[in-house]
Amino acid sequence: MLEHHHLYQLSLFTTHDAEDLVALTNVLDEQGVLYEPWASQSANENDDVITNFYTYITVLG
Repeated sequence: MLEHHHLYQLSLFTTHDAEDLVALTNVLDEQGVLYEPWASQSANENDDVITNFYTYITVLG
């Protein structure tokens, strides 16, 4: 049987801090979804600092 591995990036763009990740992380943990540690990248946009928090999820199908 041939398995397919699909790699997805899950991103959260926010003007807030990492506390915004709590609800999303809780859902992933409750559902047993394995994900890589969160990473982040920030940029300025219209005088706001926008942070992209992201992780990768591998889905077997």
